Amino acid sequence: METEKSQKKAKPKQKRKVGAEPKTAELPLSWHSQHSARPVTDRMRKAPPNDEGASAASVKGRLLRPHRSFVDKAWLSHLKEAPAIPHSSSWDATADNEQDMPFREPSTLRNILRHRRLITYIFLASLSVTALFIFATGSIVFRLGMKSERKGAEIRAQIAKGGTVDAPEFTAVDEELSAALRLIYVNSTSRTPNLDELRSATATITALAEKHTAIAPLKYLAAVANLQASDLDEARTWAQRAIDSGSYASDAYATLAIIDGLPSDIFGSPSLQTRAWLEQAIAVDIANPSPRIELATQLRNEGKLDEAEQMYLSALVRLHPVDSHAITRTILRFIAIDRKKDTELQKSNPSTNDPEALMLAAYTALRFEDFELAEKLLERAQKLMQPNTFLYLMQDRGFMKYSYRPEIKRFTAR
Repeated sequence: METEKSQKKAKPKQKRKVGAEPKTAELPLSWHSQHSARPVTDRMRKAPPNDEGASAASVKGRLLRPHRSFVDKAWLSHLKEAPAIPHSSSWDATADNEQDMPFREPSTLRNILRHRRLITYIFLASLSVTALFIFATGSIVFRLGMKSERKGAEIRAQIAKGGTVDAPEFTAVDEELSAALRLIYVNSTSRTPNLDELRSATATITALAEKHTAIAPLKYLAAVANLQASDLDEARTWAQRAIDSGSYASDAYATLAIIDGLPSDIFGSPSLQTRAWLEQAIAVDIANPSPRIELATQLRNEGKLDEAEQMYLSALVRLHPVDSHAITRTILRFIAIDRKKDTELQKSNPSTNDPEALMLAAYTALRFEDFELAEKLLERAQKLMQPNTFLYLMQDRGFMKYSYRPEIKRFTAR
């Protein structure tokens, strides 16, 4: 046995011929061969040279458990003695000296650090562009804000000095126009109108229309005011000016139709010019219900019931679903109740069928927190009032304040 071992040791090592195929061991593949693209040779599979007493079984077991072979000091010393692999991205696995090159695992971290300068330059460049963009955006917003603030200060200074503001000019004439329109409304709805106040208000609106020509609606208001004052020639002139300006042209055409229809008998046949004015008013503004109502009235007076019915229906669907007059009148009376003290008010349950009076009584009952009486009054008013108008009034602050009560909640729900 000893003789065989000594013969094996004394056997000279044969050098591999250049170009010969490398011999592969019959032992199982090591950890390196499973994680490398290079072929595993005999030299890489051999046991450490200093481990002369190791048996074939121990070598085989070491190769089967590669994690144990890395902690073997003799194996580590064997790796240290191996020549270093030259760094080259174009390493040829089939080179002649591949048997003399031990395996080295590639490092991803090394590849990243190789380009760290480039990554740093890209990061700094992107940071500079972002900072420049933020600075430019902030500068633009700041300049726009300062410009708007200066413009607002100029407008406030003009208003404080009593001057007119260019856009819109209506700001300077708002109070004067509202006062004149209020006088016209009161006298036109009164059974005993004050003609002097009516003429004075009409003259005020006419003067405003002549002075502030940029406010186009003033032309139409001047035509209506002169029509209320029975100055038909002046009303016709301002209606034509409104048509030429393009402001309220449809209503201005309807005003001309009313002017031309006044001299004739109301139950007689309207003139052809009146009919033409109304048709032109409908063509100018297809959404305006006023000329349709006027034309339907004339058709009914002529006995054309079918045409009149269709015209009334077309006007009805163009009307606002909420009665603006009823809303305004009722809320103004709510405000009058708010200004009174509780000692000046008195609860009541009127027997009238006037829905506005019933709403006022319910509003007063809520001031005394009489929820049962308010519920009964609201039930009666709801049956007599148009649904959208009733719901609009129920959104008033005087009713919504008690919307948490079950007696009132069912009326305020949309």
